[in-house]
Amino acid sequence: MNTIFFHCNSGLKAKIVLVVASIMCGCSAAQISQPAKSEFACGGELEAKVWKKWDESGRAYAEEILIGKRLIQQGDTYSLYDFENYFHNLLSMAQRCKRIERVRQFADLVNLAYGQLVPESGENKGLIWICRGGAICNKKNKLIDKEIQLNSLQFLAFAADVALDVSRDSSSPRDADFVAKTILVLREQIVRWSAIDRQTELKRRLGSRSSDVNDRSSSLFLSERDLWQAAIYSSLAGMIYKNRKLSEVLNLDEGDFSAAKQHLSLLLRLIDARTEREVVSGPGGGRVALADIDLGFWKNYSDNMFSGYSGKEKPVSCISGSRNPSVKSNLNFNKPTQASNVGWDFSHARRLVHYFEAIDQNRLALKEVFAIPTEKFSSQEDIYAFAQSVRLRIWNKNEEWPLFSNYFSGVNGWYRVAYDNKSGQCFEGYPPFGLSISFPTGGYITWGEKLPILKNLGERIYKISQSNEEAEILFMNKYYSKLARQAKTSDRLISELMFWPTLIN
Repeated sequence: MNTIFFHCNSGLKAKIVLVVASIMCGCSAAQISQPAKSEFACGGELEAKVWKKWDESGRAYAEEILIGKRLIQQGDTYSLYDFENYFHNLLSMAQRCKRIERVRQFADLVNLAYGQLVPESGENKGLIWICRGGAICNKKNKLIDKEIQLNSLQFLAFAADVALDVSRDSSSPRDADFVAKTILVLREQIVRWSAIDRQTELKRRLGSRSSDVNDRSSSLFLSERDLWQAAIYSSLAGMIYKNRKLSEVLNLDEGDFSAAKQHLSLLLRLIDARTEREVVSGPGGGRVALADIDLGFWKNYSDNMFSGYSGKEKPVSCISGSRNPSVKSNLNFNKPTQASNVGWDFSHARRLVHYFEAIDQNRLALKEVFAIPTEKFSSQEDIYAFAQSVRLRIWNKNEEWPLFSNYFSGVNGWYRVAYDNKSGQCFEGYPPFGLSISFPTGGYITWGEKLPILKNLGERIYKISQSNEEAEILFMNKYYSKLARQAKTSDRLISELMFWPTLIN
């Protein structure tokens, strides 16, 4: 073995060399220090804290509360909606950091939910989740004993994402069984989505403009369901592209497969048509592309009736002390207060994060499996434009005390004033900056890979949330209450499991 000799003394200024030998002058190769791993890197301190929190409390919450208590015992399918909302960022971190055993833990939880699928009534023979109870499903809102499609789709997008990752390393019968089961569940959904009447409805929306919306109806909107369906198709394409034998599991005949391709094509066309693109002057000169979603279509929607009002006074107050809380108007409800340039609110727009992830990971698969030209997908430029909109329109431009507007367009009026989902609750609404917590919990920080300022803002909010300084504690209490020290234990647990993973790459 060759030995490299060098002197060991305090004044050593020679270049670091690799020592392939025994200890020389009391100095060993083991003593040559390595750069410290970033706190926010995969394998770093924060990732370890995330999994510790998951192992100690998060996994039990998912299994025992969301699935065990709410889904199995109560028949509350809104638990499926919440499951995706709470844990998709964590799943994405597990995928980025290549923690396949953690992904398999999610597969086990998804399997428990699959056990609650029941046959559709009538001529259809598919399996669906039926909402039979919980805080929202009731006779008054006519949701009881029905499938709530958004809940199903949101959870299935998560499940398909899990199956896609597992399919890449499906070396065990357990993995293969989960992937096959997921594809069979998706197959029945796809046949329903791509029926002729559904395609006709998509075409009607595709031919609509925001000026066509003259009432409070949501029938012409681009909805969350559209994004989730496109994301599911993307993950399914990824599975089949990885293993062509899975197309035999999918087992769509020529007619059904053709309908699915047409349905996917219409979805992508609608998403593209409702993506509002604009080029503006950037803060450092130059030109910057921005993007918004469904701009103007939501202006008359009941959730947004006070989008044009950004005052501090509450538009309504909840009067307690009775069995059914009532709402007292503080302003003139007949006075138009909605803004015309609103599309999605900042909280619901978080669906863009996982939609783009699904598209981005499966571009080639979508082209090969469904014969969709790549130019029909949302592009890398679109993702960057949406990220720039967060930076230039939604963020308050304060790096020390970051806040975010309530609407993706940058409008910062009140949201969901006197919101009534017929669950017997009273809600006064979100004031300006009231949806700021959607930035740390919504996944937007992962766009910091393309636009580093977003990552910096996320790290700043993390630092504030860990601070003992009075001003920072007060700031968290006011604007990020579910991440604050005063938050309920369960609220803070879930919020941190949504937030912390987005900081890690």
